[in-house]
Formats: sequence, C-alpha cells, structure tokens
Amino acid sequence: MYLENFCSPASFFCRHRQTAASRYPFPVLIAITGGTGFVGRAVQRHLLEAGHTVRLMTRRNPTSRLDSQGFPRGQAISGVEYRTPSPEDPEAAAEALRGAQALLHLVGIISEHGTQRFDAVHSGLTQTWLKAAERAGVRRFLHMSALGTRPQARSRYHQTKWAAECLVRASPLDWTIFRPSIVYGAEDAFTQLFARLARWSPVLPLLGGGRNLLQPIAVDQVAAAFTQAITTPSALGQTWDLCGPERLSLAALVRQILDVTGRR
Repeated sequence: MYLENFCSPASFFCRHRQTAASRYPFPVLIAITGGTGFVGRAVQRHLLEAGHTVRLMTRRNPTSRLDSQGFPRGQAISGVEYRTPSPEDPEAAAEALRGAQALLHLVGIISEHGTQRFDAVHSGLTQTWLKAAERAGVRRFLHMSALGTRPQARSRYHQTKWAAECLVRASPLDWTIFRPSIVYGAEDAFTQLFARLARWSPVLPLLGGGRNLLQPIAVDQVAAAFTQAITTPSALGQTWDLCGPERLSLAALVRQILDVTGRR
C-alpha cells in the first residue's frame, strides 16, 4: 500500500491503536540509528512525548557533542539511553539492541564524502542493523528510505536506497518502510541551503529551470508517522510515501524561502 499524500498521520493510525497492544506492548523501548540527525531529533521528541523510552545508537559519547543539536551539554535527556557500538562489530551491535522492542533505522547521506559512500551507508549499514536486530530478538524494524526510490533508478543515491529496501523486505522482521519527500523544519538542510546562498549571492541556481515539482513535508509529520506506526499492526509490511499537501515548483519554493528571509 502506498500513501502519496500523507498529510495527517493520526487520521490513519489512530483507528488501529486499540489492537496494537496485542502484538507490541506500550510503552516500548525503541532503539534509533541516526537519532541525532535532523529527522532523528524530531522522531526522538515525538517518541518521548508518547511515553516511550529511547535508546540512541551513537558514534561518540553524547555529552561531548550533542549540545549543538538540542541536547543539554554534560547530561542525558530523561527517558533516553545511549549506546556507542561499532557497526563493524556484529556482536557489539546486537548487544546494544538487547531489550529493545523496535529499531528505527534513520541513517542516510545525501552526498558522498571521504569514507562515507552510498553503498556502505545505505545498504551496508542497513544489512548490519537488520542482522543485529534479528540476533538481539528485536522484531519491529522501521526504515527511512527516500521518495523516488525505485528499481533502475538513475542516481546512485536512489539505487542504494532501493538496495536497502530490498534487504529490509527480505528480512524476517516486522518491517515498515517510509519514503519521505523533502523534509523541512528548523535546521533542515534544504531550506537552510538556499537561505545561506541568498545571503551572499545575487542569483540562485535552479536545476531544471526551477520547474521540478516538489511536495515538501514537515519534519513533525514524518516523526508522527514513525511514532504511530510502531504499535500499529496494519503498518506491518507496508511502504509509505510521505508527502506534504502542496505541490510546488522548485522556483516557487525558493521564492517562499526568500520571502521569509527578506531576500530578493
């Protein structure tokens, strides 16, 4: 099933909340990869507000780096646990997941740099965490892909996202895949890029002449979808396209960004 205009996650998932407890208890201990990113921070906030406990899979001690991303320096957030397993060590990854009922896999990159390659990050890490979840007894797996992911995609980005989706579908876990469109909100990469460019450049680049159509979605809508799908049986084995209610050209979207920032 595909949902192309996912404007109100609650309108679908709330109808099934009564039967969710039979398969997945509430509240749930939820592990997150990529939980310190833009989308991950919103997902984390929604999970905590829903009464869940969050376990973040991080690469470093959280007290040394997360202050710039909304976390208090020198202390953990109430309801959040932290683990720093090496994804290269399957046993360590599995051990970090033990006791969790669900894993939200949000890791992804939009461009390659250094050792961060599409294959390694998208399909490689997805396979690592799928195996770790199975070994640790974590049954529920929610995966963040990207809108436009499909077989025979032209870009390496979408090709590796598709490879990751195939791994998820082939796993024995109870999976759900989300494909967000461009996600916007405070500190997002897309709108902030054009806002920064407008500060110093008298012109802005518009690929394709700015005619490409987009359906941006608010980060809180994406976070709500992940949160509500965790305990929703009807979401099992489904792939959902997450898009906002408005279809805008790239040029129109950039004009809105310039209006908000007071630039011409």
